[in-house]
Amino acid sequence: MLIPARLKQDAGWFDICIRDISPKGLLVQGASPPRRGSYVEIRRGAHVIVAKVAWAKDQQFGLTTQDIVPVDALIHRPDAAGFGRSQTPSNDVRPERRAAPRVSSEQAAARSRHISTMIQYGFAIMFALACAVALVGFVQDSLHRSLGTVTTALAGK
Repeated sequence: MLIPARLKQDAGWFDICIRDISPKGLLVQGASPPRRGSYVEIRRGAHVIVAKVAWAKDQQFGLTTQDIVPVDALIHRPDAAGFGRSQTPSNDVRPERRAAPRVSSEQAAARSRHISTMIQYGFAIMFALACAVALVGFVQDSLHRSLGTVTTALAGK
């Protein structure tokens, strides 16, 4: 049997062929087999299978699954409702499972730009305040010297 599917591992998505299916495992053939002990995700239609690589030799490798594999549905009805951790293909939007929704990359970039702008303004304000304090000190020193000279001149008369 040769059943086309997609495999996700650390390096990304790859085309594979499922050669044999049992209720708790798969025999898979692919151009770049993952290393033994790693976890992979297999997608066939709406079905998602998360499995651990039990062995790998040449272009074939064996996978063990935690969940029971729906053999008949995987072979004959790939677009029927699947099982596992997600029912949606990877190119669809997944439902949010977090208490706080995920932030898109555009929103994260906009927030980072906003924060960096605020930091720049903060440093500009601190620099302006430091310059103002230095100027006040300079003016005070100048007035103190001038008044000292006037006081000395008036006292000497």
